[in-house]
Amino acid sequence: MLSKQHLISCHRIHIFLSIFKNISDPISFVLNRLPKAPSTSHQKRVYWKIIWPKLCFILHQLHRTCRPDYYTTPSPPKNQFGHLLLQWIEPPLVPHPPLLNL
Repeated sequence: MLSKQHLISCHRIHIFLSIFKNISDPISFVLNRLPKAPSTSHQKRVYWKIIWPKLCFILHQLHRTCRPDYYTTPSPPKNQFGHLLLQWIEPPLVPHPPLLNL
């Protein structure tokens, strides 16, 4: 039977998510940091734009590893994971008034 630590090690999740090895559970570490509201910080939005698709991809890969009979097609590209959270964290576009040509 597969253990969580074995999967974390085999899939090299610490490296993939750029998280220090002393964090015993990098998946929970990231999930526990999920924002409760869209951030006003550009730096935090950039962080989530990088880490969230990676985490979604890793969770998909772990599911494929544990349930290979469930999948009959290849995985989608990495950039197709996590788009709903990424849309949510983006600030709404503020329309600019039209420029007047005088």
